[in-house]
Amino acid sequence: MKALEAFNAGRLTDAVRLATDEVRNAPQDVAARYVLAEMLCFVGEFERADNQLDTAVTLDPSRALSIIQFRQLVRGEQARQDCFEAGRPPQFLVEPSPGIRDRLGTIVQMRAGDVSAARAALERAEGQRRSMAGVCNGKPFDDLRDADDTVADVLEVLTGDGRYFWVPFEIVRSIDFEKPERARDLLFRQADLQTSADLNGPVFIPALYAGTHRDSRDEMRLGRGTDWIGEGPVRGVGQRVFIAGEDDPAILQVESIEIRGGAPA
Repeated sequence: MKALEAFNAGRLTDAVRLATDEVRNAPQDVAARYVLAEMLCFVGEFERADNQLDTAVTLDPSRALSIIQFRQLVRGEQARQDCFEAGRPPQFLVEPSPGIRDRLGTIVQMRAGDVSAARAALERAEGQRRSMAGVCNGKPFDDLRDADDTVADVLEVLTGDGRYFWVPFEIVRSIDFEKPERARDLLFRQADLQTSADLNGPVFIPALYAGTHRDSRDEMRLGRGTDWIGEGPVRGVGQRVFIAGEDDPAILQVESIEIRGGAPA
């Protein structure tokens, strides 16, 4: 069995082992190293993934553009994990509102184990959240949010140069997603993002919630399901889910989102 066959069968641990063997057996095979880097990202081994890509670009400089872009995404993803696990703040296009700061405060308090303070910060954030009307996959909605309380009113964005942003939905105009073509696209979903600020064009939206790689279930780590932790704040594990009006599409089901304005929720 090949690594990608195991991956497609939902056997992530086997996929990592097989991909490692494939590189060991053919160390000059750039495609094998690329696949191994993809598998390593699903299990959160970002430094090992970066090392594989570093070797790959040395072996085949003609593929430098795509490999370097992948390396930048890996570094952006590490910055994202650090936001939730080590207190490293995301970058912003505009000055974060008090509500957005309270979302960050929620993460800080959760990491410190102070559930009461986390709930208080979340309540303040929810009190300032604006309901965003628009259209998702052609269907109108009267409100849009992420189903995860810690990022409810922001879009997590990775850029091609390795930066990690929180982009408030209130400055987003549209998101048009590309169809996934390989394993990497199930981690970082490429999209054309249009905003009212200075970030427009191709970006990458993390398809899995931060920390998913720590879950023991391959179904979650592969983004083939979503689970919820806590009762307030609620954190997601597995594939990202939006709440668009009465619908709750997972990110891999979404083709386009257009936001037409908002009001206090």
